[in-house]
Amino acid sequence: MKSPILLLGISLLTSTACGGGGGSAGAGDSPLQITDALLQALVDGNASAASGLILSPNEFSKLMKCSGKEGREVKKQAMKEVGNDLKDAKNQMSYLSDGPRPKGLIGQITRFEVDDRDFEEAGQQDGPCTLARNIETVEIDFRYVLADSPWGLDKRGERDSMEIARIGKKYYIVEAPEMEAFEEFAKQAKSKPKAFGKERLKACRAEAPSNVKAIKEAQMAFEATEDQFLAIPWNPYSLPGKKAAQWTTSTGFEAISWQPDGKVRGQYQVTTTGWSAGSGLGTRGDFEVTGRIDCDGDGVAATYTATKSLNAKRITKDNVY
Repeated sequence: MKSPILLLGISLLTSTACGGGGGSAGAGDSPLQITDALLQALVDGNASAASGLILSPNEFSKLMKCSGKEGREVKKQAMKEVGNDLKDAKNQMSYLSDGPRPKGLIGQITRFEVDDRDFEEAGQQDGPCTLARNIETVEIDFRYVLADSPWGLDKRGERDSMEIARIGKKYYIVEAPEMEAFEEFAKQAKSKPKAFGKERLKACRAEAPSNVKAIKEAQMAFEATEDQFLAIPWNPYSLPGKKAAQWTTSTGFEAISWQPDGKVRGQYQVTTTGWSAGSGLGTRGDFEVTGRIDCDGDGVAATYTATKSLNAKRITKDNVY
C-alpha cells in the first residue's frame, strides 16, 4: 500500500516533494469544477479564493492516525514537510493573484482530461500509521485561455496540469498548477513569491542520490544473474524541473527490476563500458548511473553519479539544486 504521504505525491522516505498545496479549507464538487474555480479566482485576482482551494494542513492531519513513539515521529515529520508544501502553494497562488488585470478579463477551460486516478480505502496500514479516511487522487491535464472579450476565447491557450484529492465528498488541490499566463500580471505587482528555503531544496534534491544508489544496486543484481550490465537511456526523456513527472515504463529500467515509487523530480540513465554486453565477461566491464535534478527550476541541474566501485556522489556544487 502507498503511504498517506505518497498518496498526495509526497515521498516521506525519499524526501522528494517540492510542490504541494496550502491555505484555508476549500473544495470543489468535481475535478472540472475545482479546476474552473481556480481559474476564475486567478482571473478575478482573488488570492483568498485561489489559496482556499488548496488542501489545508488541518485536513491533511486527519488523513492518518499514528500510534506509539514511532508513529508520532512519522506524523510530526509528515506535518512538517507537507506544511511547507502547503505554504509554498499558498504563496504561489497569492502571487499569481496579484497585479492589475486587464479590463473585462475572462478565462475559460478549453480542454479537460483526467490523466490518472488512484483510490485508497480507509483502514489500510503503513508502518505505525493507518489511513483514516478514503482518498481518491486524480491527475488532471487541461488547457485554459484568457481574453478581454468572449470573441478572444477561440485561442488554443495554455496547457497545464495539477493533482487533486477527493476526501469525503469534496476535492482539494494537492499539487498546484503553474498557471504561467498570470505571471505577467504578477510581475507588475510589488509582491514576489517566497522562495523555497535551503533545507526544502536539499530535501527535494535528496531524491537523486537515493535513486542513483538504488539503480546501482539493481545493476549489480542484474549482472550477478545475466553476466552483463545494461545501458539504459534517460528516463524521463526530459528533465522534469519544478514539477514532478510520471515515470515511463518499458524504457529499460524494468529489465533490471527497478522503478521509483510514484512520480519523479529527477532524470536517470545508465551507460556501460568494457565487456558488458553479453560477452560473458561482464564482471570486467563497468557502468555509470547518472541522476540529474533541478528542484529550483533555474535550468541548472544537480548531478549525481555511481559506478560498480563508487557509491553515489554529487559532481556539481553544493549550491546547485
